[in-house]
Amino acid sequence: MKNLYGLFPREKYKARSASSRGQLHRPSVSLVLQDVYYTLEHFFAEGVVDCTEKFISRDWQPDRGDGVPIGQVIYGDDLLAVDRTACQVGQEDVPDYITVLEHQRQG
Repeated sequence: MKNLYGLFPREKYKARSASSRGQLHRPSVSLVLQDVYYTLEHFFAEGVVDCTEKFISRDWQPDRGDGVPIGQVIYGDDLLAVDRTACQVGQEDVPDYITVLEHQRQG
């Protein structure tokens, strides 16, 4: 889901730096991603996450860090399941917003 951030224009959603996405972190990343999912999810028939490498930032900067090989590509028609699987394959915690959306979807 977080990869959908790239769909939003930087002119509107930048923070102090033209390369940041500060406005998309308000009120919180989790709440914004839930809105993105409910607004755009029906436009996507499937999702792909390239897990050939996992990027680990040294200092939270998006352009400084190291790639760790994983060697997989995750694909499916359920965006939340694709994201959950990518987190598991990459040995990352599943973000709260994915769990919240899964529970909301189950009704």
